[in-house]
Amino acid sequence: RCLAEILRCIREAPPRKPPAPRSSVWREVAKSAAVALAVLAILVLCSIVGAHRGRLKAIAERRERIAARLKNVERPRFNVLRTVEAFVAMAEKPDAARVFLADAEAAKHRVAFAAAGLKCTLCGREKSPDARYDIVLACGRRTAEELAALAAKVSRGGALAWSFSVEKMTAGGFKEALSAFPCADARLWMPGECDWMLSGKPSGAKTKMSAVLDFFSRRGASSPEAAEAGCSSVQGLFASYAGERTALEPAFAAGGLDVPARPEFFLSEETPDIGWIVPDDMDADIVESLASKIRALQDVRRDIVRAAVASRRQGGEEEALRIWAGAMERNPRDPMLLDRLYRLGVNARAFRDVGNAAYAAKCYDTMIAINPRDAGVLREYALCMKTLGRQALAAKALERAAELEKEPGAGKPATIKERKEG
Repeated sequence: RCLAEILRCIREAPPRKPPAPRSSVWREVAKSAAVALAVLAILVLCSIVGAHRGRLKAIAERRERIAARLKNVERPRFNVLRTVEAFVAMAEKPDAARVFLADAEAAKHRVAFAAAGLKCTLCGREKSPDARYDIVLACGRRTAEELAALAAKVSRGGALAWSFSVEKMTAGGFKEALSAFPCADARLWMPGECDWMLSGKPSGAKTKMSAVLDFFSRRGASSPEAAEAGCSSVQGLFASYAGERTALEPAFAAGGLDVPARPEFFLSEETPDIGWIVPDDMDADIVESLASKIRALQDVRRDIVRAAVASRRQGGEEEALRIWAGAMERNPRDPMLLDRLYRLGVNARAFRDVGNAAYAAKCYDTMIAINPRDAGVLREYALCMKTLGRQALAAKALERAAELEKEPGAGKPATIKERKEG
């Protein structure tokens, strides 16, 4: 019985498959290897794509850091411009004794006023709300009502001065600012390309030229701050003068109100009239000599503005650098030109801070093209060249800087100090 059962089980069992041929086994192995290689290729491709995306993200983040850095560093103002603005106000009222600084930015002009012997009163520290001052200085955006209230603080024959930025202002916005200024004889000054100033006397009183010359012979006008800002003389200060209200009106009709407010729209080809300064009993030769000196520096200022226009034009960079370099030789203390060098230095430091030595070198290269005798900039340029691995250029820049520093009175203009202070 047991044997019969075993035979039955053998008969009922399924037939056994024959072994696969050797070629079939290798075919299966090849298929598995192909699948594995395909998976590996996909993984490698994904890693490459991921790495590329990470690199693009890192580049984008770096650009954002650079943009944020540049945005932040553009806010600080060049101290030279503050000195010029203080001297503009004092030229309006040469015999001033008291000045009211209407806000925090105006308070930063205190050094220049104090050097000229004026007593400064800060906003919020007035002894009496009815106090009157020889000069009232305000900065930043102001409404017509605020300016009228400040004009009420000006003493008889005193001056009102208002400094503001036109960096993001249209010609229409500047026209509104001019209309809001409560002085019929408003005068426009341009210490910088974007830093403008309106000044005038609410009473409409004239200024005597003898008083202005006497002021510039005083200790305040010969101070280090005045020399640094290029306003230690009448002609140096008047390089920034653009004209009176009546001379500015035609520019609004010619250029339109939607264009950016820029110097070239409001500077005439001819030197603006300074009839608001009365020659009184001064010798005619002295008056003509002073007028000639003012015209010479006004011509330099117009070249600087023309260079700025060329720099914004496609392919005009070389022309702009050539004009700026010529202006630097004729008036190395022009505030607008010094302000441009200062902003280039600020941008160069910002690029260096985020590790972009190539862009920093471009800024320093432009500064050297404008003023090749700046030893401090040459040394900064040499550091960028070392970072970029260009040792030969770095050595030449350091050698030239050392030569300049050995020359008496050469090498470091006023802007170097401020670039280091940042």
